[in-house]
Amino acid sequence: MSEATRGLAGAHVVRPKGAAETPRETHARELQFFFVLDGGATLDCQGTHRLSPGDAVTIPASLRYALRECGDELSLLEVTLPAA
Repeated sequence: MSEATRGLAGAHVVRPKGAAETPRETHARELQFFFVLDGGATLDCQGTHRLSPGDAVTIPASLRYALRECGDELSLLEVTLPAA
């Protein structure tokens, strides 16, 4: 997608297999969007929020977040503006 949009947008599937959680991080993009395709996890961002298939999340720039309790089948579609 990055090439097709000349870097305007990026999209890819994220599968953190074997990771019970992701590192706490921030981003500086205009948009970071996750859509849960399969499995589940707990989003740790201004409180905790359980995510399951069909859920969507937008993470504002500079806001610290992490995924906890990632299930073995967790699969996310990540969309970023601009492309990562």
